[in-house]
Amino acid sequence: MILVALIAIIIPARSAEIYQEAAVKAAFLYRFTGYVEWPTASIPVDHFTIAVLGSKPVLSELERVVAGRTIKDRPASVRSVASVRQALDAQLIYVGSDFDGDLKGAVNALAGKPILVVADDLNGLDAGAVLSFVTIDRRVRFDISLPAAQQANLKISSELLGVAASVRGTAKADAEPSSR
Repeated sequence: MILVALIAIIIPARSAEIYQEAAVKAAFLYRFTGYVEWPTASIPVDHFTIAVLGSKPVLSELERVVAGRTIKDRPASVRSVASVRQALDAQLIYVGSDFDGDLKGAVNALAGKPILVVADDLNGLDAGAVLSFVTIDRRVRFDISLPAAQQANLKISSELLGVAASVRGTAKADAEPSSR
């Protein structure tokens, strides 16, 4: 009886923790777009797309966060994808912690394309992602790879670099815009 009561308490608490973490990551993903500069020709005039691979909780939260909003003065949309190849027209792809494929291979499939790849994996930057979520002292933070950003022809704002948990590589003199 006590075990059943404990399970009844633990399961909702764990669900709330997952929900809260998903909400934080969704908010970060939306906010990242304000601190990254894409090549003008890489963003269609009629929409800005965020693709989600491997995380239904973050997908749901991101849909809620983005609903009715614009990104880069374009209507924002969020969609679930089953592979990175389905996200080749997106401007940002989030590869969630539920992705069970080869992260490095997935990121390599996007090599050279102006797509902000955000991974939810401790080895995300090693796999080639531009940003990777990390948990430090039970708080969601992120790391940045400037070489990966440069390879994708993306410019990361110094403001975003300043709040990252860590930054890998160095920016070229013309790779970092002075403002958002």
